Amino acid sequence: MTFHHRSITTETLDWRGFFVQVTFERQRFVDHLQIETLEPQRAPLPITETGYRSHFISKGVIDDFGSPGDYVLAWLEQSAANKGWHEIEAGIRQLSLF
Repeated sequence: MTFHHRSITTETLDWRGFFVQVTFERQRFVDHLQIETLEPQRAPLPITETGYRSHFISKGVIDDFGSPGDYVLAWLEQSAANKGWHEIEAGIRQLSLF
């Protein structure tokens, strides 16, 4: 029986004032990202309405971006270009004032 060593990394990003935890695991056939908004807790992001996202990705894609965090930041920026996100973001920031 062969056991494979798991390679899991976790980092916290500050994206536009949202603290986002990114957990990355290299797996045998695909890689796995878990993205969760820490602050404000479980706040929506342009890539998830619930503040949590599990995402499988082809091997090597993360390496093309440099790191899991770099990939997620690029994904967030691209998705934030959606006009609907600006309205959601403004509502979240308004709520955080109270």
